[in-house]
Amino acid sequence: MRSGSVSSSASTETDATSDYQSRCSSKPKRYNSKDVWHFFQKDASSQRYSCIFCLSRAAADPEESVQRYNKKSGTGTLRRHLYGNHRDDWVAECDRRGIKITAKEAQKHVRLNIPEYTHDGFIDALVDFIVADDQSINVIESAFFRRLLLMLREDLRDEDIPHRTFVRNHIQSRWKDYMKELQAKLQGSVGRISLTTDLWSDTNLRPFMAVTAHWIEAQTVQTTEGPVTNLALRADLIAFHNMPGRHTGEHLGTALLHVLDRLNIAAKIGWVTIDNASNNDTMMVHLASSLNQRRILFSARDNRIRCFPHVTNLACKAVLSAVTNIGLAAVNDEETDPEREVVSTAPDRDTIAHVRTLVRFLKPYRQQMGANTPAPCRTTIADSWADDALGSPITRVDNRNRSIQAEVDAYLVDGRVGSGCTIKFWQENREEYPTLSQLAIDILPIPGSAVPCERVFSSAKETMTSRRGRILPGLMEALQMLKFSLKKSLCLDFTAGTDREAEIAAMEAAAANLTRLPDDITSYISHLLHGVESDEDTDEDREDVEADN
Repeated sequence: MRSGSVSSSASTETDATSDYQSRCSSKPKRYNSKDVWHFFQKDASSQRYSCIFCLSRAAADPEESVQRYNKKSGTGTLRRHLYGNHRDDWVAECDRRGIKITAKEAQKHVRLNIPEYTHDGFIDALVDFIVADDQSINVIESAFFRRLLLMLREDLRDEDIPHRTFVRNHIQSRWKDYMKELQAKLQGSVGRISLTTDLWSDTNLRPFMAVTAHWIEAQTVQTTEGPVTNLALRADLIAFHNMPGRHTGEHLGTALLHVLDRLNIAAKIGWVTIDNASNNDTMMVHLASSLNQRRILFSARDNRIRCFPHVTNLACKAVLSAVTNIGLAAVNDEETDPEREVVSTAPDRDTIAHVRTLVRFLKPYRQQMGANTPAPCRTTIADSWADDALGSPITRVDNRNRSIQAEVDAYLVDGRVGSGCTIKFWQENREEYPTLSQLAIDILPIPGSAVPCERVFSSAKETMTSRRGRILPGLMEALQMLKFSLKKSLCLDFTAGTDREAEIAAMEAAAANLTRLPDDITSYISHLLHGVESDEDTDEDREDVEADN
């Protein structure tokens, strides 16, 4: 750390810490903002906040300027100043104080994770660069690129830098190793594996079938209180398969079964989310027939999820078509009159009746559990919803022995349901509701739409450009699957951004934007009046406030 750093200024550090604590005590909790407010202190005279790293530099060199911020500045603006101007000092201080840097925007600037140089590591890094950033493999043949690499290391020779044939073969080898890792992860899922699939054609009109898998993974970690098993939703691209020939349902079903067999997960298949194309109907029938022949229970109807956005789109089109058809206004059709609906059809829409079928649906889960049922957990519950309403709860010890009906009744009156993260609830209550938890683990990973496939196609367009139109189908699949494994920003999790913490962060950011004032109010007014921007603080005034988490 450079001379005059923050570690040598105990009083400055104390002031910043006390100021951070006073801000936290007077304001609602801000998520993951310790990495910001520990490094800014309030100026009593100007009521603005100064970076303690800037103050430390200014103390050592009066020529150094100090960046000051208005109290309405968002944590995103302050964090950008820290990693943009004091990255090394900031990271070192966070490590020394045990403060975690969790903001995604900051992590990509401060966590480069540069390993020690080895020739094999150098080759892997080159391949990662080509795959993750959609670079042409031919970039390795560029004399300018090779010269750049040779400049970075004195003992590196031109013959140490691979050529395109080697790189292409290395990508294929990496993909085969990755397939083995992916197969192990999928077979280790604690419940069923649900899928989304769709078709896409590249610029040469070559069709590809994308298949994404969604499952719940159990990870056991050691804590001071013993081993703890955590559940987490996982998603990954498991195929980007070339589909030559006619796209009949039988052809699609055979291809999808090939994808499942390639990873040896046919027995763990759950539900398939697809659109309403007619060939998908035939595909599901063919897939169900093939799986049933292997004694794997699968229904073409019950194990199919119709893509919700696609259904919504079709419904909107139907409504628009109807309301613009003037001829329908004169039609006197008895079926369009809700008052003449046949009463006998009403029970089909009875919610209570559907809930009752849950008990029958759970019986196979209870039979499958057998000796694998978790250990009993002592708890006080109501024997049924009626007993709970009457105020006569009873104590049960062994949840394995109570009936499915009693387990469902207890769940329906549990006040904790719906109050937090769904997966965390079932993680903490697997012993309380052993049968229902297994059902939940199967149901929760089911995507409601085929959007994950659309994200894959958007990524594929960046790979298959007009200058890379001759990529072989096998290499294209390897590139896409490896890219999704490397780039965590290419998220296939259909629940991303829908959890409670993400919603709170979004609301906080929106609220901060509404009440935030520019740091340089004079330049801001000048910009409004004359369209002239000041060089200082322009980005901070223009960009949205980053969410704290």
